[in-house]
Amino acid sequence: MLEPDRDQIEIFFDALFRHATPGAFLSLRSFFEDRGVGKPFFIIPAKLNGDFKLLCTLTANAARHAANAADKIVFAPPICAFHNGRGATEADIAEGLVLSVECDSHPQRGRDKLENLIGPATIITRSGGRWRDPETGELHDKIAFALALGGNGRRQENASQAQTRARSRLPYHRRRPERQVRCPPLSLAGFMAP
Repeated sequence: MLEPDRDQIEIFFDALFRHATPGAFLSLRSFFEDRGVGKPFFIIPAKLNGDFKLLCTLTANAARHAANAADKIVFAPPICAFHNGRGATEADIAEGLVLSVECDSHPQRGRDKLENLIGPATIITRSGGRWRDPETGELHDKIAFALALGGNGRRQENASQAQTRARSRLPYHRRRPERQVRCPPLSLAGFMAP
């Protein structure tokens, strides 16, 4: 049985959800990896009520459930706070808490460019995939770059502006435009204990 690394989940949530407004919702979502658009594996809404320990427990349980499912499941909760627990569309976003960018090809080069443009990442995670450099043949871990936007009451605008700046200077690939929101999902695959 795969077991989530609870310490890593706590570090992740402390760094990225510290300034989320109480009363908003987190959406713990998992999807079937190979089924494209369709019904999710599960969605668990969690109200942000200041109980950090409960939030980490819910997240660890959801990650465990996804990791040990018979089907291939991607556990990918959006790093946003939502108005309610019923939807996770762009219109449902209460706060964009981070700028999140997946660096699938040339991950270190992408990270370097992002840090030169907008500053050091708050958190870097291995997103679960590998990329082979066509020139050297070397394998590199794909990464997800997350920059917390702070608590100044303008998080949604800051998220949008930061993504626009980053996208204008980096190649941008949108795999599933019908699911794209201002805060793309960040895989917790890097938080599973070996």
